[in-house]
Amino acid sequence: MGMEKGLSEVSRILASKGEFIFNIPSRYSQSIIGTKKKTLLSIMNMLNGGKRKPTGEMYENPMESSKIFDLIDRSDLKLDDLIELELEKEIEDCYYFLKIPAMTESVFPELNYGERMTLLDKAYESFNKDMKVSNKWRYFVCSKN
Repeated sequence: MGMEKGLSEVSRILASKGEFIFNIPSRYSQSIIGTKKKTLLSIMNMLNGGKRKPTGEMYENPMESSKIFDLIDRSDLKLDDLIELELEKEIEDCYYFLKIPAMTESVFPELNYGERMTLLDKAYESFNKDMKVSNKWRYFVCSKN
């Protein structure tokens, strides 16, 4: 649908005292704490020959906060709060998240689900299970303008 159209639709249907909260990953990245850019997806890519890079708007053009603020304003919403969090979780949590079919499909569209899961299993087996994963997220809290 696109972010601008989506926010306009949210504004249209949001109750006068309602709130809309949405989040996006900051720079759309995840990293193993203490290891730069090592992720399950990067290991999957390496195992698949290293020829894929994440594609699509969210990977190629991460949206800066200022553009999101502008979209919120144009959508007749008001930004009430911006919360930035860095979440730490277990590598196993990432593994189960990536088992959701759509989570790996955009990176490996040429592979079927079974092939992607085989790569994911191999990537997961290569990690020390005690590693922690860090994700940075931005949460936008909006209400009717």
